[in-house]
Amino acid sequence: MIAPENISASKLESFSFKDFGEVKPGLYYQAQRYGQRGTGEFFSNLKPLNSMDAEELFNIKAWGNNAEQLGIFEIKPGLQAWQGGVKGGSGSQLYIPRELHSDFVKQIDTESLFVNELKWITRP
Repeated sequence: MIAPENISASKLESFSFKDFGEVKPGLYYQAQRYGQRGTGEFFSNLKPLNSMDAEELFNIKAWGNNAEQLGIFEIKPGLQAWQGGVKGGSGSQLYIPRELHSDFVKQIDTESLFVNELKWITRP
């Protein structure tokens, strides 16, 4: 188990509010770049409808992510992790360090996210 204080300041700053505690097991999602290899460390129980929705929920452009695909994961019981709101977004997130993935995270599937053309037009 990872101690709550063993998280970088930059990762903690990605939360608008946060709490360290027991994670409810079930399905979680991760907005990903197309063909992404490996799994990121942030997950959500909110499933975005498309890439624009993913940006609104998770403020992913700030982290260089364009959300062309959606990773679907099962989070197993017994995990404690940082959870809370997304800074700059309207969604919620959960931080799971990679060293805990083999014990608690199982990838179920990957889906394509509809890439809205307005995303490219309105990009800063």
